[in-house]
Amino acid sequence: MHTRSLPSARSRQVLAAIVAFALVSVFVIRTSDAAFTVTTDNKDNLFTTGQLDLDNPLTAPMFGNKSVNEDIQTDAVNLAEGDVRQACIEITYTGTFAAGQLSEVSLAVAGGEGANDLVDSLEFQMARTNTCGDAPPFGAAGDLAALAGDTGWAPDSPSSTQAFHFRATVLEGAPMDAVAEEINLTWFVSTIATN
Repeated sequence: MHTRSLPSARSRQVLAAIVAFALVSVFVIRTSDAAFTVTTDNKDNLFTTGQLDLDNPLTAPMFGNKSVNEDIQTDAVNLAEGDVRQACIEITYTGTFAAGQLSEVSLAVAGGEGANDLVDSLEFQMARTNTCGDAPPFGAAGDLAALAGDTGWAPDSPSSTQAFHFRATVLEGAPMDAVAEEINLTWFVSTIATN
């Protein structure tokens, strides 16, 4: 029968050193592993665009048939040379962009497509004030196209309002058999790009 001898003291020390080294190595690896897998979260980030809105309170044209709406200009039928029609509209910015983020409000005009070109026989003026109740400081007169372009008003806050007064005068030599012509006014504003 073969008897097994116990490991010598030297062998036990070597074995203990190997086990100790292995345990320390495992501990260091696990600690390092934990350091590389720690996380933190920042969730639910949102991106959205602002709103651009221009409104006016009129439900009918500024110039037109008063029987349709008591708040608008008297019927413009039967105009003669020298007749003047004047009206006002208040435009309100109701968007979410603030001052410095918006361009100047511009006006686009369209019209003059009637059979007798009555628009060519009208002279137009525009003035801008705080409200329609203010006296308009009309400047030089011109044709319909002269109304188009920048208005000089850049909204400085939501609910910023500006009144636009218009005056149209029938010029000498206007055709007296002209049919009614539509004139469309469109205000627009845009954001200013920032980096």
